[in-house]
Amino acid sequence: MTSELKHLALLVIARGLLAELEDRTNEAAGWYAMDIRLGNRISRGGFVFHRLVGIGIEETGIAPLARIAPRLRAAQARSVIAELEKVDAERVRWSEVVRNENSFMFYRILKGGNPLALVTGWFSALKVRPTVRDKHEGAVARVRLLLTELALFRCRSENGAPPAALAGLVPKYLQRVPLDPFTGRALVYRCRGTNWSLYSVGPDRADNGGRAFNQRSKRGDISLDHYWQMPLRFVGLKPD
Repeated sequence: MTSELKHLALLVIARGLLAELEDRTNEAAGWYAMDIRLGNRISRGGFVFHRLVGIGIEETGIAPLARIAPRLRAAQARSVIAELEKVDAERVRWSEVVRNENSFMFYRILKGGNPLALVTGWFSALKVRPTVRDKHEGAVARVRLLLTELALFRCRSENGAPPAALAGLVPKYLQRVPLDPFTGRALVYRCRGTNWSLYSVGPDRADNGGRAFNQRSKRGDISLDHYWQMPLRFVGLKPD
């Protein structure tokens, strides 16, 4: 089943790429958003492995959607924001993934599986859970960053400047202020005139000033902020 779902995701992305090549950017955005939703949905009811597959599928939609976002018209931007907010509202929770996997493990033990082998496998799985959880929260953060960026550009295109705080996007551009999954608080946002910086603090849970996760700090460790450098590239959403 997992293999079939991967093929379905590839088909969705292929439809998006075809639309993009034919200069149907708005339609392409719809396909990429659909792929993100698919990645989330196939994770529901599954285990850590299924969530990893879902994250991989989500990423195949997030990257091209972020790439074409500057070319969207305002109406399509509204549609994409609404779709991503719906994905976020239906988001599979990490606690749900862990609960499913633990329940299945106990079920196998009760059904008479080899207790030693099962417990050993369970402890091995426990070791990788923190890493997978970081990947899960990273995927959540990137979706929230993308929909917030789109909302900020809609706001700037209509008002000439972004809001002083993310709360200024609610309720006209967003239903609610998106939270950073790594902290449970609002995404880090700093208004800089007609521009801004927006980022998630990332898996280290430390605010590294918005430096990209592949850069090193003065201490020599990796800075893990998830950061869209879109304000440097966008010139504003196209009007309808």
